Amino acid sequence: MAPPLSRVSEEETTALISPVSDREISEAVRSLAGDKAPGPDGFPPLFFQRYWMIVGRDVTAAIQQFFRTAVMAGDWQRTFITLIPKRQDASEPGHFRPISLCTTLYKATARILAGRLRDVLPRLISPEQGAFLEGRSISDNVLIAQEFMFDLGRAPMRRSLMGVKLDMERAYDRVRWDFLQQSLQEFGFHEIWISWVMGCVRAPSFAILVNDALSRSLRRAVATQELEVYRPAVGASPISHLLFADDCLLLARSSRQVAQAIGQILQDYCAASGQRVNLTKSAIIFSPKTKVEVRRSILESLGVGEQEGTMTYLGVPLSGHRLRSRDCTSMELSIRRRLEGWQMLTLSMMGRITLVRLVLTSIPIFLLSNAIIPVRVLRSFEQLFRKFIWGRSSGRGGVHLLAWDVVCQPTSHGGLGVQSLVARRKALVARHAARFVLEPESMWSSLMRAKYGTLVPGARAGRHHSPIWREMCASAGVVLPEIRWTIGDGRSIDVLQDSWVTELPICCMPTMVDSTRLSGCRVSELLTLEGGRWREELIREVFGEQLAESVLSLPVPSGGGADRLVWMPTGRSRVRVRDLHALIGREPARQIEGGWIWRMRIHPRVALFIWKVAWGCLPTRSILVRRGMAVSQCCEECADIEETIEHVLLRCPRAREIWRRSPVLLPDSVVFAQDLIHMECRSFRGEEVVSEDGGTQSDAICEGGSCGYRRVFFWVNFDGSRSADGVTGGVGFVIRDHLGRMIAAGGRRTPGLTVVGAELQAAWEGISYAWHVLGVERVCLEGDSSVVIDWIRGADRFGDGHPLVRETRGLVRLMGEVQIGHVFREANRAADWVASFVARHSGDFQWTSVSDVHPSLYLLLSRDMAGCTHVRVI
Repeated sequence: MAPPLSRVSEEETTALISPVSDREISEAVRSLAGDKAPGPDGFPPLFFQRYWMIVGRDVTAAIQQFFRTAVMAGDWQRTFITLIPKRQDASEPGHFRPISLCTTLYKATARILAGRLRDVLPRLISPEQGAFLEGRSISDNVLIAQEFMFDLGRAPMRRSLMGVKLDMERAYDRVRWDFLQQSLQEFGFHEIWISWVMGCVRAPSFAILVNDALSRSLRRAVATQELEVYRPAVGASPISHLLFADDCLLLARSSRQVAQAIGQILQDYCAASGQRVNLTKSAIIFSPKTKVEVRRSILESLGVGEQEGTMTYLGVPLSGHRLRSRDCTSMELSIRRRLEGWQMLTLSMMGRITLVRLVLTSIPIFLLSNAIIPVRVLRSFEQLFRKFIWGRSSGRGGVHLLAWDVVCQPTSHGGLGVQSLVARRKALVARHAARFVLEPESMWSSLMRAKYGTLVPGARAGRHHSPIWREMCASAGVVLPEIRWTIGDGRSIDVLQDSWVTELPICCMPTMVDSTRLSGCRVSELLTLEGGRWREELIREVFGEQLAESVLSLPVPSGGGADRLVWMPTGRSRVRVRDLHALIGREPARQIEGGWIWRMRIHPRVALFIWKVAWGCLPTRSILVRRGMAVSQCCEECADIEETIEHVLLRCPRAREIWRRSPVLLPDSVVFAQDLIHMECRSFRGEEVVSEDGGTQSDAICEGGSCGYRRVFFWVNFDGSRSADGVTGGVGFVIRDHLGRMIAAGGRRTPGLTVVGAELQAAWEGISYAWHVLGVERVCLEGDSSVVIDWIRGADRFGDGHPLVRETRGLVRLMGEVQIGHVFREANRAADWVASFVARHSGDFQWTSVSDVHPSLYLLLSRDMAGCTHVRVI
């Protein structure tokens, strides 16, 4: 039976065709990249953004006119076409990539339509399409293709497979507009929305609705058994194709009947849509054991040539094994070409470091994200980077003054911040393992789970497992302890087997529990029937005292919702590569405090000089001799005295003369070069204004707790804290009126939460108190966690599934007017003090009068009310 076509619901239709507000237009214009090339009107987005107070009213009226009439002015639709060569010897039209330079008004209109369509598309578009949709990744398509190639290489003759890579000619330009209109009607879009889209049809987000017609045709053929496709494991869902925009890879059994069915589907689709398959760029790859006569018949039926060598999909070589050195030749050539060009220039060492950090180390990243590159290849790349950094401008070899692992450390640890490709490889593989657990609904995770089961720490993968799965198993022991459940309704969480209290499941914890009674029990059984509260008596009965306190301290949203796996260090439902670097990176054997060097307002060359002195690797004659260079180790000025770093900077007569004439007084305590570094560090630290918790502050001036929002009646400031050992934490909030007078403050101790989790809990506590206890309707919610602020605003969709985020947003909708803003910590000191205070004391704290608060909090409130400024030095 063919799968049903998803259609737009009535609620979605209402949201799509609702009137476009002035604020929506303003946000669309401000969201455009300001420095993008302008269209024929000559005005880039930056012009409209900077002079919005002048042109905003006219721009808003013009865009509103389009949404009233669905007729776009002809001037808006005019574009410049620029041709970008795809190859160095470009000579034919097909060798160029056309880029349209649209007017800013057109871009803003398309941005509004695409923004409204964003929430609807994931449900309408087939899971095989990986482009343009939030939550879907190009890596999923590539990793599935890699698994397919692994199975293709091992497939027996009677079950041989084939991969058909299709290239559509100018997919967006060949679409027939009547076909687009018909596709929109089949999806159930309202006529008003269709008229808007047809007036603005060049946005790629609408073209994927057309491409989805091909997906539906293929899925329908699979359901009716006209098409026999790739099935990764017994009982697994079949996968017929992968789509990323118009790049299509068909995964099927290699037989003439399947080829004929594919050919008929493509013929019908191209006839209806106006698109055309580029046969010269399309190719087929077969299992090695596919019969020759079967190959010949398939090639004749589809009119596509057989792939010679390794097939490339979305820029990644596909193979059933780890990539070999020869598969990375093009990447090595790209690095060498850049190095050859730069070595002809006179570049300082700081310039070379910048080019390595920003350009060279980024070249292998995409391939590293989607394939397993041999470590020896990455080390050869790093060797090229080392030679370029330490070499001379002419390209000859220089003296490597410091080990490469030191150079690759963060600047805060005394390194130069150059990215180690080997460490990056480990982090990217670990991200695959984390995504496998955190995103179980993705098509790639479902495929891997069907083939290999769950990811278990310490499990050994066999030869019949794919390379990516073997790498994931190796990193599972590091990744899995950082993933934990957050409670929604508790129905998905096993009390004993899942990690929901700490990083360990309760069954692995050295604590007293009633295992017999809790076997197979879900967390929902520990909650009251109405939800929102723990069954305290039952919890104290089945758990030990300490574990029971930890469970009772966990927040439970009254609104329920689905349980969710999160990456605990950040509280997000997705993990970023930078979250994994600190986790998997080993502690460097040598490090110094070096972040202050690069924060000084000095020339980068001077900072590099100080860095070399701090590490004791300034290339003086004595150091060059130790490096094996045939030079005299004596100072030219002082004849027979060894030229050390101390001599060059402090003891040489020339150095003494410079210090004598310098306005900076050199203390007698400065004897060694390191003393000079410590003196400079203390001098720089003395210029900083350090906050009470030791954090550095910013150049921005924040007056008290009132950074803007003067027209609202109440400010709710929130903050969360966590102890250094991660065992205890606290959440706090402060509520003030429009004059800065404290109305209420409170908080409580919350063990077991991450920093982000504590911040979110504090936001919910503060706004809940303001609504339920004080009954206020006009509120400005402020905090110093940009992550939590974005979650509550809805700007960061990673937080959508978090129960507390949903509950906080629900309270916001109940209030009459709520403004949500991010402030620096200096403008949030009162809430920060409350969170830190309650973390050190057990029980709940509430203050409703300023005369009852702690003297330290009273002082902070008084300074905020007086409008005292707090300087933050970056």
